[in-house]
Amino acid sequence: MLKHLSIIFSFFLTACTNSIFTSNTNSSQHQSSSSTQYPTQSSSVERNYFVGLWACEMNGGNIGSSNTVQLAQDGYVSYLGTFTIPKEDPLFQYQLERIGTWAFASDILTYQFNKSSFTRAHTFEMLKKIKTDKNLNAEENTTFDGLSAQMNNSSNRPVSLEVSNFTDQSFVITQKLPEITRTGICQRIVK
Repeated sequence: MLKHLSIIFSFFLTACTNSIFTSNTNSSQHQSSSSTQYPTQSSSVERNYFVGLWACEMNGGNIGSSNTVQLAQDGYVSYLGTFTIPKEDPLFQYQLERIGTWAFASDILTYQFNKSSFTRAHTFEMLKKIKTDKNLNAEENTTFDGLSAQMNNSSNRPVSLEVSNFTDQSFVITQKLPEITRTGICQRIVK
């Protein structure tokens, strides 16, 4: 079962590499100084709508994902994603941090990451199980090594998301991949 979940997670990470992000940047160059007009649910939006901090969740079958994304006026993006395998009663947890640039055109939000880090982020309880079960430990090492290699191979590929259903505080994201279509929602984080 874990090998099956690892394969699913591999497809998920290769395709997605995006979800919830947190920016620790207080630099004024990454802050929006313009006021944003928020759309109604059925209208289209302009690029400035996306500037800000967003919490996003995206489906991934048996994979849980949550991300925080900071989209700056100058086109900078920082992303922090947490992935759990499986989503229910997780055995493993990983963290993906990325920085790069973003663009918006024709209802497509595109990220181009130029720096990324993929690390283990297991809880204390997960670590306890992994360290006391040889098979689980071997599976975690195999999973981490495989996912790290995939992250390195896919790190320079752009991530494109179709965006829709805009409200003043949220929007829907859709990612169409060869093997699956993933959907999710992003909600504005107001400080």
